[in-house]
Amino acid sequence: MKKKLIVTAITLLAMSSVSAIADTKPSLSPIEKTQSQDKKEYMLAKHGFDAIRDVQLARLALFRGSPDAAENLIKRAQKSLSEDNSDWDKFIKKNKKTPLQGDNYIIIDESVNVSDDFIATPEKSKAIAKANLQLKNNARKEAIESLRLIGIDVSITQYLMPLNQTRKAVDKAQQLIKEEKYYEANLALKMATDEIITDTISRDET
Repeated sequence: MKKKLIVTAITLLAMSSVSAIADTKPSLSPIEKTQSQDKKEYMLAKHGFDAIRDVQLARLALFRGSPDAAENLIKRAQKSLSEDNSDWDKFIKKNKKTPLQGDNYIIIDESVNVSDDFIATPEKSKAIAKANLQLKNNARKEAIESLRLIGIDVSITQYLMPLNQTRKAVDKAQQLIKEEKYYEANLALKMATDEIITDTISRDET
């Protein structure tokens, strides 16, 4: 089911704080290599995240009577979406929840939900310590399972953007703005955000 894109303050902070990876280290441990790769992937996923953010801001600018600002935001979104990088493939999600044929659904954001009664027990403290170590070593699936065994449920919701469809909607909005059809441009941008879907991952899929 389609849902509006929801971005938490924590996610915004995490996405904006990722730094570029330098290739100057002489050697990396297996954990460091994994962490470096994660940072690289977050930087790429950020292209889609930033594009949708600019689309939303462009819609606001149009309704505030600032078509020039909206056009600049759309151009920035186009730049993000047109990144000619094969690494886009790393973020393609394929399952029954990605309905558009001939398109690639890109993971542009994730949110984590935790169900916990916050009642501390020795067993829970031990399991949480184990999960912390697993998370440190990038073993997310194992950490979630460790928490599940003591009654803490963790679910991950991914936000998926149809890349080709979004590009077309943004390009159409750009053309409509040039024709001074601002209302129609806003509808085109709305199509881009409306096509984003969510997928909640079970612990067996993490």
